[in-house]
Amino acid sequence: MKTNKHGKQIVSAKPDMSRVKPSVVQKIQRNKLKVAMEFLSPLSGLMKIAYKPFRKNTSGFDAAKSYFLKEALIPTDDGYIIDYGKAMVTFGDLRIPEGIHMVIDEDDEGFAINLQWEDNTHQALAYPEDTLLLVLHVPEDGRFIYYRDIATRVSLSASIYLENYWKTKELQLWMAFMQPEAERASPSVYLGVV
Repeated sequence: MKTNKHGKQIVSAKPDMSRVKPSVVQKIQRNKLKVAMEFLSPLSGLMKIAYKPFRKNTSGFDAAKSYFLKEALIPTDDGYIIDYGKAMVTFGDLRIPEGIHMVIDEDDEGFAINLQWEDNTHQALAYPEDTLLLVLHVPEDGRFIYYRDIATRVSLSASIYLENYWKTKELQLWMAFMQPEAERASPSVYLGVV
């Protein structure tokens, strides 16, 4: 209810914007946000413990979305695509993995992803008990697969094995170290397509 200039009460409805056609710029922004949310939404649980922005009073998911919209999308004629090399699945104050070497070993039943990295525990914010986190992304269906607690920073190597089914899929891989009980993580390092 509103009161008009003559003091009479009138009933008014909220404007119905459903019939208003979005502008070209609005369509572009909607596509940008859609691509970002399709990538980030499945990661929301991980981001609660492994994406810690330096700005106070900001959730990990909001910080990741802000970063992703600014840095990890590439405009195309059809909208936006993800720049996986710039996408970050974890963020925090722990030291990143360094000197990473990845080797893929295939056999008749599947393949192993073998990783090695350098010991950087002599540097600040790199602790021997930091646990390894591997994040595999399957762009075809938007799925993420996490491998947690399979090694520590001082293990200097880890392997995961995937069955033949995964050979036909594009797999994007990131690596990070984390301390889940303290909700601390390193910025993720993109390892590329497996």
